[in-house]
Amino acid sequence: MKQRGFTLIELIIVIVILGILAVTAAPKFIDIQSDARGATLQGVKASIETAISGVYGKSLIAGNQGSASGATPAPTITVNGQTISLNYGYPTGTAAQWADLLELNIDEFKTIFLSAGVDTNNSGTADIGATEGALVIYPAGYTAPSADTSSAGNDQCFVYYSNELTTTGSKPSIGVVDTEC
Repeated sequence: MKQRGFTLIELIIVIVILGILAVTAAPKFIDIQSDARGATLQGVKASIETAISGVYGKSLIAGNQGSASGATPAPTITVNGQTISLNYGYPTGTAAQWADLLELNIDEFKTIFLSAGVDTNNSGTADIGATEGALVIYPAGYTAPSADTSSAGNDQCFVYYSNELTTTGSKPSIGVVDTEC
């Protein structure tokens, strides 16, 4: 009885095919951590959108959705025992208030309120939050973004919220920058 096996040529072809598959698939698996960070930031953005919808609903009930942040008396609303300042019905609270409002795990995320705004498009100047400031949430271990994020570093991985509204009926700016996650 004659035994048959793979020839050397067949084995080499299989090894080459496996090598091509490995080279093609490896980058997709290596970048999973970055994709996970980006997806997490999208989740935080959705949490912010949900929170501001709830706050705006409460401000509608209170009837102060038409008041600017500088009005007298200053428009506020109480959420979970905290008094939150409003600008046309949307929150302008501090970073600590937002961390509580969103129930963020402080070990995983850092929150800051940038009074000078934030550069969301890597242009070198603040394009969001220049007048009212911007809330920025970024992963622990990353550099806090600033008004100028055009310099090298890992400061292009964050969620931002800016309430620079000047009229009733507008919505705040919310977005994700994940080019360096």
